[in-house]
Amino acid sequence: MNEFNLLVSHRFKEQQEAFDEIISLLNKLGDSQPQVVDTSVKGIIGVKTQIDARTVTAKLRELFRENHENIKFAIKWVPVDNWCDSSLDIMVETVQKVKDQIGPDETWAMDIEKRKYPNVRTYDILTRLAENIKARVDLKKPQKILRVDIMGTEAGISVLKPEEIFSISRG
Repeated sequence: MNEFNLLVSHRFKEQQEAFDEIISLLNKLGDSQPQVVDTSVKGIIGVKTQIDARTVTAKLRELFRENHENIKFAIKWVPVDNWCDSSLDIMVETVQKVKDQIGPDETWAMDIEKRKYPNVRTYDILTRLAENIKARVDLKKPQKILRVDIMGTEAGISVLKPEEIFSISRG
């Protein structure tokens, strides 16, 4: 099972540049030996850092706002809290364990990134994973995001605040 606590996206032809940038940025933030690994999905790098993943994305946002040239190749950073088998029943069990991170008075949305997983429709995944979450859905400005990154036989599942995902397109 993956141990990555961050998934980092890059443009297809800039993999080496993204690898180098990830290592450099994490070194600058205080992790001298991050694990940076190519995944089975083109354009996605798996990262295991000793720094809290949400702290990383907050500090990257600061660096990017100081100077957009600070981050050019590693274009999106998503924290991952839980890895599980990508079978639908196991993903439902994992969501059951994290659903209480969405308070009953909070709004939420689900973000599913499905890669190398053609056998189950996204709609079927969404309805099964959402059925036991009682909070109100807000697709435009949710307070929490149930993030599901399916990569073949494994799925990364997290409950995140929108600002805990860093993307250079959003700054």
